Amino acid sequence: MYKFILLFLSLTVFAGSDFHYWDKGLSELDLDMNPLELRNRAGCAKDSLLPTKSAFLMLDNTTAAKAAYRLAKVTGQDSNQVTKDVIRSFRKKVIYLTETIHHKLMTRQLPILPVIKSSNHVPSYYSSMIKSCFEQKHCKELDYYLKRLWKNSELNESPVSKIIKNYKIDNFHSEENYFNQSKVDGNSRISCFKLKKFSPLQAHLFGTKPDREVLQKMAESLKNTNDYLGSCDQEDELTNLKVSGYQFDIQGINEKYWNKKIGFDYWNSMKLYMAWAFQYVKVVNPSHETILKNSKAAETILFTSNGCKSIDTPECSNDYLAKNVLREMGKRDFRRNALDLDVLSPIVEGAQDELLDDPFTEVNTDILDLARRENADQWIESLFDNFGKTKAFIKNKLVSALSFYTILDKKVSVHRLKNDLVKYYAKGVTTQEMKNDLYYLCSEAAMVSHESFSFAKKHISLIKESGFIDTLDLIFHGQSLEALFDDYEILMDSTREFCRSVDQKKIWDDSFKLDKSGYSQWYLDKVMPKSKLKSTKDEKLKALNSKTYLAFSSNNAVICESPSSCIRKSMSIF
Repeated sequence: MYKFILLFLSLTVFAGSDFHYWDKGLSELDLDMNPLELRNRAGCAKDSLLPTKSAFLMLDNTTAAKAAYRLAKVTGQDSNQVTKDVIRSFRKKVIYLTETIHHKLMTRQLPILPVIKSSNHVPSYYSSMIKSCFEQKHCKELDYYLKRLWKNSELNESPVSKIIKNYKIDNFHSEENYFNQSKVDGNSRISCFKLKKFSPLQAHLFGTKPDREVLQKMAESLKNTNDYLGSCDQEDELTNLKVSGYQFDIQGINEKYWNKKIGFDYWNSMKLYMAWAFQYVKVVNPSHETILKNSKAAETILFTSNGCKSIDTPECSNDYLAKNVLREMGKRDFRRNALDLDVLSPIVEGAQDELLDDPFTEVNTDILDLARRENADQWIESLFDNFGKTKAFIKNKLVSALSFYTILDKKVSVHRLKNDLVKYYAKGVTTQEMKNDLYYLCSEAAMVSHESFSFAKKHISLIKESGFIDTLDLIFHGQSLEALFDDYEILMDSTREFCRSVDQKKIWDDSFKLDKSGYSQWYLDKVMPKSKLKSTKDEKLKALNSKTYLAFSSNNAVICESPSSCIRKSMSIF
């Protein structure tokens, strides 16, 4: 494990074939950046448990730009000029708010809003409110809470007076919910750099061991910093209208205090205050403020760690791993390998399988493909582009699943489908094809809906409780989503009960031999992944059923061939 401070590099490293006195050069560069840290795999894993003091801020400008363009067209203004002006305002506002929030937190004008599991005191009203607002797209109670805290921070009074006023809002502890001034020196600051191109100045992202070549590249980057970094204060040339990226470095805070007490709470506070302030604090041109507020541009602001250390408290959970999938979206080969990711897999496994699949992540290579992009904007643009398409892919899958089941529920009620299933097999399960068909149904139903071992039940429960689906304009508009999910669970439970009721020994006697290719593909992938069998389910269903059980009346398109196939299709899409 190694730690290299810029001053150390400046005195010892060769750049090209020339020796430079970097102690003089640094003052000319005015590179107010945190120390560069290089880590091997073990060191990186250890560092991931600590809060970062260096973060990237990535902005997707397209939401704000589209709103500005439409408004300019309607009002007869120069659409190109208005779009560029709004993009500049968007960037300027986010940078200004980041620096302002940091300053207010450092000077005890705003209280720290801790992570709920924080070791610091968690104010009682804040705690209950965060829990009640969980998964809500917009929480008025939280807005009002943050508004009052921000209003107090703007008063022309001493920090002590503001702390007293904040205590009337919630039971903040002065020592645990505010920065300890004895741990913050007089030069505490947050430095901002415009990212032009990723380089060894972000060497800890490359995870490279410090050999002679690496040190030389670092020195070359220091020699030509203008090729890699720009000033956040300069007027943006808008070389890329779609995205922009910045690096923020926090300095002047006691390292031990930051790591053990306040770091993760700081980043949680930064994100909460930023989300509120972007909507309600006016910074730029009033007309631009209106556009930004109504364009949902705040949803395209992304803070991410620069290096091995973290912004969010690391934990082994599906939610945390889902966030980490974002890093994959900047890679060049993301689209080719996307469906191999757990989050997009037809059979979502979760944290345990992710760890078993790749327990030792590489850190001694450029795992994020940062060096392969011509500039930082290209990498950020790729990330946001892949993120947007991934979100649309998942949304479309959810819409298709819910729409299919709604059609099924309207055309054939759950009660009728249960009865029709019994009648369908009551005709006799004597042929090899019918025996196979019933075996497929019962196996898949057991896998999907088993009380203890179902991989799907917890995911259905999460979707059911999520506020996300309430915002979708679907075919079942006006119908109770909770009732829809309840019907689905009833259908799965009743199918399992039916399977338990049949005389299994009589139907599947010693002479029975199962054709495994008739299973649905998701079942084959889940239960027999090494067999690499391809499902022939559709062909078998068509051959087995001479009459269609359910079809669209307009064009006779088949919805499902039999009661059994209706239930199996319900399983496969959920």
